[in-house]
Amino acid sequence: MSSAIFRAAIDRRLGHCRRFTQIAQYIANHPWIIYLRAHMCLRIQCARNAPTRGASAVEWVIITAVVVGIALGLALFIKNFVTEWQGKIEDVGSDKAAE
Repeated sequence: MSSAIFRAAIDRRLGHCRRFTQIAQYIANHPWIIYLRAHMCLRIQCARNAPTRGASAVEWVIITAVVVGIALGLALFIKNFVTEWQGKIEDVGSDKAAE
C-alpha cells in the first residue's frame, strides 16, 4: 500500500515533467524542425569537408580582432578628447561666473 502512495506522489510531482517531455517530443518531430535539423546537418557536413574553410575562419578571427582593436582605440581617443574639452569648457564657465 505504501508503494502505491509513493508512486502516486511521484506521478503528481513528475506530471509536469512528463507533459514537458510530450511537448518537447511534439516540437522535435514538427516538420519544420526536422527540415531545419536536416538543413543544418548538411551545412555542417559541407563546412567540415571543405578544405579552405578553416583558413577562412582563422582569417575572419584575425580581421575581427583588428577591427575591434581599432574601434576600442578610437573610442578611447574620443573619450579622452571629449573629457579634455569638457574640462576646458568648465574652466571657461567658471571664469565667467567669477566675474
